[in-house]
Amino acid sequence: MLSRRLFLITLLAVTFVVGVLARPTVEQIESWVIANPSPQYPTEPLARREQGSGVIKLHFRVKTGTVRTASVSQSTGFKDLDAAAVKAFSQWRFKPGVLPTIRSLNFSTVEPFADEDFVAKIPITFTLSSGGAVNVGGFSASRKPIILKQPSRGSL
Repeated sequence: MLSRRLFLITLLAVTFVVGVLARPTVEQIESWVIANPSPQYPTEPLARREQGSGVIKLHFRVKTGTVRTASVSQSTGFKDLDAAAVKAFSQWRFKPGVLPTIRSLNFSTVEPFADEDFVAKIPITFTLSSGGAVNVGGFSASRKPIILKQPSRGSL
């Protein structure tokens, strides 16, 4: 009984250490990107001067690097802006087979497809400054969002 308990504790410790050591850096994850099209500021919300920030949750299939699902985790407050973000992020692609699985990063996860998927939450901001811009954060909340698209002033 004692040796079985010791074995289980050792197995859990090794699993935890391997998971921590195998955790990729933000720079590694970003280097594996094949395609990450920017959301476009939709014409009608731009004309209505709608703006807002939200978060999109993406499930990537590790084997193929494609998006399984893209959903609104936190709404921008406007359906058209949320839809534009989901549409663009659904087209993101990574190199096949390089992303870690959810389970490898969090052994006790209850996420669906934990052994097959990688999950990322991407912050998004639609703002009217500079004639309208879409800011997309990186794979870490501490990273400063970057401006990806600025519609022309004539589209206001």
